[in-house]
Amino acid sequence: MNVGIVSGTARTIPKPRPLLGILLKPASDRPGAVIDEVIKKGAADRARLKPDDRIVALNHRPMENYRQLQSAVSRLEPGTEIVVDYERRGRIRRKTFALGDETMTEGEDRNLKMSGPVSARRAGFEEVFQHDSPVSPESMGGPVVNLQGEIMGMNIARSDRVTTFALTPQAVRRAVSRIRRGS
Repeated sequence: MNVGIVSGTARTIPKPRPLLGILLKPASDRPGAVIDEVIKKGAADRARLKPDDRIVALNHRPMENYRQLQSAVSRLEPGTEIVVDYERRGRIRRKTFALGDETMTEGEDRNLKMSGPVSARRAGFEEVFQHDSPVSPESMGGPVVNLQGEIMGMNIARSDRVTTFALTPQAVRRAVSRIRRGS
């Protein structure tokens, strides 16, 4: 059994933004979006895209410039499989890979290195409260109880070394209600 301290009121943890894991050059004289930098451990890095690759299409839709690419990516969800057509050294190539999000490039963070395993999903929660019990990602779904033995919530994610999120009882009730309705 772990004992921890609840460290705040219930709040929303917004969904992470979808990211390719690249920085783009601001403008180009030809159609497409030119990669300036590939973020280490991001989706594009795992797909082996490189600086100076020119992204010419996303999901078979031509990309005229970096703004159009940014807009198209922002409408997708993290984890969505995408098809990227890009030009490298005059040759058009194609890669299929999943979009990342801002939590996927945090692996080098010192705090996360000390954390041990964390949950794959650490954001996008309707209503959670934070506590400091070191609950492993494999143990999520268990209750959080107070000293009187009353259930206060349900563990949903280990975010880092000192942060575990738990759904509030109200959020659990709403989720169960949605499941019962089949929506």
